[in-house]
Amino acid sequence: MWYIYVFLKRTFLQCHRPVSGRSQVSGGSTRCKIQYFSGMLLLLIMGCGFVPFGATQSLTLLSYNIKAAFGDATRAARQSERIAEVINLAVAPATPDIIILQEIESRALIEELVNDYLIGRRYRHAVLSSTEDESLQIALISRYPLRAVRAHNVYRTSFPPLRSILEAELSIAGESLFLFMVHLKSKREGAAITEPLRIAMVEALQQRIQWLLQHEPQAHIIVAGDFNERTDEYIQINRQYPTALLPPHVGTAHRWYRPLRISEQPIAHSQLDGEVMLFSPWGTSQWEGSYYYQNEWEQIDHFFISATLLTSR
Repeated sequence: MWYIYVFLKRTFLQCHRPVSGRSQVSGGSTRCKIQYFSGMLLLLIMGCGFVPFGATQSLTLLSYNIKAAFGDATRAARQSERIAEVINLAVAPATPDIIILQEIESRALIEELVNDYLIGRRYRHAVLSSTEDESLQIALISRYPLRAVRAHNVYRTSFPPLRSILEAELSIAGESLFLFMVHLKSKREGAAITEPLRIAMVEALQQRIQWLLQHEPQAHIIVAGDFNERTDEYIQINRQYPTALLPPHVGTAHRWYRPLRISEQPIAHSQLDGEVMLFSPWGTSQWEGSYYYQNEWEQIDHFFISATLLTSR
């Protein structure tokens, strides 16, 4: 059997519903600020019928947008400490097995985090999505060995290169887990004007997943990261323009692109009419969102899961 739990915000665990932009921590008067933190925790508890890893065990993944310091010397000075606080609180007293971080500014930050602040936590594998030339990168920190790592560069005509898609094949109990990590363009310049950039990222992601499923139909796939978009974005904007993510069986007049189909109900297959379809746990979550902005929760951080991780042998 499988269970998926989604924990949100800086404390990720034991945080109650927010009041005036803050949340009360269970068991005391300590409060945690949540306005500037965006992330999700995925906990897969595998029983005897769970497909990929056989024997009963748990696998915990944390996706967290650290919000880069951008020249703020005071904030940058304790960046590693701040990230470590989140990681250590996520599934305390344990820590996540796999950590995905967005907006990493340097390799030195990851080295300091792993070697100084997470020492003894058995994180033996770490990789960045690109070279130092890319100002904001995605980082993967894992207890499990990496069989292969790829960074997919995405380009769109008349725009500078977009952020890389980081792909890693992890070895877990002798089987492969394919993990795709993304950070899509924000809506800072406007939702409609930036949507083509999110679509470009998702189309590149979908193309790679389709190739993988053609060669390995039973591949176990998880897509994680900050999408800066809800799964039902197209419905929320009243179908005004095409969006990167789209629910299953929702038609669109825009035939020139292929969205990533996301179901909030468990799925039996990872493809729908030639398009990739994955499962989102948001539909079964007790939480309202992963990012608290202007007094509203937004579901813009995601874990998308292939059908092979939801069905039993």
